[in-house]
Amino acid sequence: NITKNIDKEGNLQKSDIDETSYVVLDLMIQIKREYKINDPNLFIVASSSVATATNKESLAEKIKLLTTKKLDFITSSVESKLIIKGSIPQRDYLNSVILDIGSGSIKGGVIELDKDKNYAFSPFGTKFGTTNLTQKIKNKVNNSDDDELYIDELLKFRDSLSLTMKTMFDNVPMAKDKE
Repeated sequence: NITKNIDKEGNLQKSDIDETSYVVLDLMIQIKREYKINDPNLFIVASSSVATATNKESLAEKIKLLTTKKLDFITSSVESKLIIKGSIPQRDYLNSVILDIGSGSIKGGVIELDKDKNYAFSPFGTKFGTTNLTQKIKNKVNNSDDDELYIDELLKFRDSLSLTMKTMFDNVPMAKDKE
């Protein structure tokens, strides 16, 4: 996870950029060799959590240097749309809510019919994710290994997280009306 060591200014660590770039290069070589995929048919896309990094262009430059490929960054909204399209059968779109619980955020959305009877996507999200919430709690307990202290701090975050989730769903009221 390239974002696991992101600093307070939002920067990816150079060592993480280097490691990730070489992993991408190795995967490209493997895909070309094992699956006979032609270079023009290979694309590299970083997730929305990587796209929020202040120095994401450093990652893009390193990947371009190693692979000659442009690194594209996906938005949270597009990522949620693709998750819906890839995980929910179209017949279930109108009765579904998707939540993607990631390391840096929780995002998702619902699909409704617009006035012309076309599918319309309504995204929602929050900046709480498994890794950044865990790190926030660890920082509060000064990285102590005391489980009780950690759990006490986690419970304090529960109300804040519940309010955040309520706000997220309140911003897309049709999400609460799904069967």
